[in-house]
Amino acid sequence: MNLQGRRAEAVALANKVVEENKDDAEAQAIRASLRMRGGSKADVETSIREFQSIITRMPDNPVVRFNLGEALMSKGELDQARVQFDEAIKLRSSYLPPRLALSRIHLLKGEFPKAKQMSEEILQQAPRSIPGHLIRASALMGQRDLAGARGEINAIFQISPDNNDAYYLRAMIDYSERKLGDAEEAFRKLYNSKPMDSRGLLGLVEIAMAQNRPAEARALLEKELANTKDPRVVRLALANVHVRSGDYPRAIQEYQVLLDKAPDSEDLNLRMGETHLRARKLPEAMKYFEKASSLNPQNTLPLLKIAVIHELSNEKSKTKPIYEKILRISPDNPVALNNLAYMMAESGVDLDQALTYAQRAKQKLPNNPDVADTLGWVYIKKNLSDDAIKIFRDLLQIKPDHVTWRYHLAIALFQKGDKLQAKKELEAAMKHSPRQDEMSKIKELMSRIG
Repeated sequence: MNLQGRRAEAVALANKVVEENKDDAEAQAIRASLRMRGGSKADVETSIREFQSIITRMPDNPVVRFNLGEALMSKGELDQARVQFDEAIKLRSSYLPPRLALSRIHLLKGEFPKAKQMSEEILQQAPRSIPGHLIRASALMGQRDLAGARGEINAIFQISPDNNDAYYLRAMIDYSERKLGDAEEAFRKLYNSKPMDSRGLLGLVEIAMAQNRPAEARALLEKELANTKDPRVVRLALANVHVRSGDYPRAIQEYQVLLDKAPDSEDLNLRMGETHLRARKLPEAMKYFEKASSLNPQNTLPLLKIAVIHELSNEKSKTKPIYEKILRISPDNPVALNNLAYMMAESGVDLDQALTYAQRAKQKLPNNPDVADTLGWVYIKKNLSDDAIKIFRDLLQIKPDHVTWRYHLAIALFQKGDKLQAKKELEAAMKHSPRQDEMSKIKELMSRIG
């Protein structure tokens, strides 16, 4: 009997126990745990409901809390999962599984200092915990402490000399340090010792791409595609290689094979939309981004892509309601804040609100020059010339040949009454090959200066 059959048999047995003991919360918890591991969305949803019901009767059971967190995490609801893991830890501080799970969430969210701290708490209780060392190594890598991560991996090898996870992380460190030969050797060892572990294969593909050998990467994936019993990961990697190589038609073919089997995959619809966008097939790209947005209305990424398509199609007026919708979902989205601020400044509508948006975008992306440019443009529209002049002079320190920034500086200087310096800035801008539309604006301002 295969593993899936055994799980089904175990669920059937648990069902029988529950039927015979309808008030047995522990039996229900076992059944929910087995069902959760079934893998299907329906199984996960059912197990979540069962765990939530059990918690109303067993609120102080850390194992049930942990299992509910695992189910929520498998559904992608990381914040709700975090709550359950935190509760499980409060109930039993020595219970390591919720600490490990919470560490994984910190890694997924890029919260590397928190993941590192959590791993250290795990290692205090269990110094030889390989998962604890792996999480600490991953957190150190996220913090760019590659030497520290390498030391952590060496500690793992002392406990488990053939640990594949450690080999993978060491290969990733070698890759990050551009030690491509060492990285390739480690990825190949992982690939040969454990063919079912796709990380070795994908690592070898990355090495080939880093060394500008896309044909080798494609050949490796096509060979694996012909042999594997589970082609999804390999086909996805092959499609990605085609995208990175600029072969969009072949990438679209590969993605389509995957989409035919999973038409409601948000990720695949996003990838298909992005590939069509790169190929400048805008109507097709729009279709896939709209589908992705319908599958997950809270995800702002497809909405941003839809706005980009409208801009490329010279339909900028259609982007305003999209950016407003994004801000209703994610009030601090810097792209939506910035673009709305610029549009409002251009139209001269509600400049106080435009300034608020631009300042919030600057707080989120303090080093982004486009956001600084927007803030400077709003200052000009509000006749805050000195603030605008400072911003554009700072920007031109970074890129002195930027025509638009120099033109904007000239406007701010002219607005302040410094015609001589404004004219000098326009003359400097003309030396940097302005586009036709930029040249027209420069000549128009020149005529106003006289």
